[in-house]
Amino acid sequence: MSTIENYQEWQSDVRQMVAEFADSGQDASDYAWECADSSPWSIYYAHAWDLVLAMREHDKRALDAAECDYADLFGFEDCNLNTRMCRLAYLLTHAALWDALAEMGAAA
Repeated sequence: MSTIENYQEWQSDVRQMVAEFADSGQDASDYAWECADSSPWSIYYAHAWDLVLAMREHDKRALDAAECDYADLFGFEDCNLNTRMCRLAYLLTHAALWDALAEMGAAA
């Protein structure tokens, strides 16, 4: 898949998570955390790499923000590149979901 296809698929997945929020019965913070944490983009190395590469090409600002958040959350902990990509994918997914929930007034 091309980076634009990966980017569009990830965006579609985030929109689906947002659409399912109302039926979840959870508060926005818990929901965003659980969805991002269980997303295939955050779990599988290949998906995480694909997402980070797609974001580098199509939404550099979001990737830059995730990289800044990474240092705040994980410090300079030594880990392999696959783990780092999964963590960045988690941060990207969480931020996109949280922003979408905030737009609809669910995140307070």
